[in-house]
Amino acid sequence: MSNLVEDTLEKIKKEHITPRPKWQFLVRNYLAWSICLILIFFGAIATGLIFYLTLDLDWDIFLSPNHPGIQTFFKIAPYFWFSIFLVFLFLSFFVFKKTKKGYRYSGFLILVISSLLFLFLGFLIHFFNAGKQIHGLMSENIPQYGKLNNLKEREWSEPEIGFLGGEIIKLKDLGFDLKDFEGENWMINYDLNTVIKCEMPFEIKDVVKMIGIKTGENNFKANEIRPWEKLGPGLKRKFPGQKNGDHPPCETCQKIDD
Repeated sequence: MSNLVEDTLEKIKKEHITPRPKWQFLVRNYLAWSICLILIFFGAIATGLIFYLTLDLDWDIFLSPNHPGIQTFFKIAPYFWFSIFLVFLFLSFFVFKKTKKGYRYSGFLILVISSLLFLFLGFLIHFFNAGKQIHGLMSENIPQYGKLNNLKEREWSEPEIGFLGGEIIKLKDLGFDLKDFEGENWMINYDLNTVIKCEMPFEIKDVVKMIGIKTGENNFKANEIRPWEKLGPGLKRKFPGQKNGDHPPCETCQKIDD
């Protein structure tokens, strides 16, 4: 033991080692905590966007017998934000280990607590609709982001199996022309049996999504038309005279009835 002490003292003298001032340790600890909080903040945003992008998908169509549900989900899952979530999770883990007492906790416990914290804060971000706002701002201002994260658009870009969405560009009797999310124009037809869950009459620049049948090259028969934005669980617009499963009365239909 005495030899160890003597060797240590000798090394200190030889290498001119001096103790660091306390303020340096304090700055390092505060810096580590600050970086950790920043990582948690951005990790929570990533989690909130995962919630928004996943829950905004139309899950009921995955139950359709004509829809390759799980296969489609793997094509449109929010991989980008899930990767960001993992990056911030592991970065926060390593930075927390650098805090004053971080070394005392097991790596598994830190990862579990961090994951739960990310999920909780991400849920709050989604609950207060911030995820939707952030996604919208990034889609409008960062073109490459839109290409990576237009998950809902991809979900409704499969006319071959009966799912099509886009913007109305021209109105017709019992139909309209639509530009899909890939820039192609379609002629859409519907009839009195079509279930319409959005406001009538349609207007140019309305964005809709449809379940139906491709009847020809760039022709689509809509069996159901929905608004692009969800109305929320159990919410449907009601109109005077509307029966269950029918679409609301509109000028075009009244002309046909007359």
